[in-house]
Amino acid sequence: MNNLYILQMQLSIHRQRLEKMVQKYGMQHPKVLLQSQKVDKIIFQIQRYMLKHMPNFAQFSRKE
Repeated sequence: MNNLYILQMQLSIHRQRLEKMVQKYGMQHPKVLLQSQKVDKIIFQIQRYMLKHMPNFAQFSRKE
């Protein structure tokens, strides 16, 4: 399986969990904040993967 595909699936699962946790606990609950950090880490991993494996991605991700 493609590593990018796996990361995208993980992101989808963790985002769904985060949405459910926000509804259950609210935005400032420690469990919600930890889950949000997990989502952020996966997003960072996806961006790092894309920068490494897709050279044109860097060109489009820069703000000028």
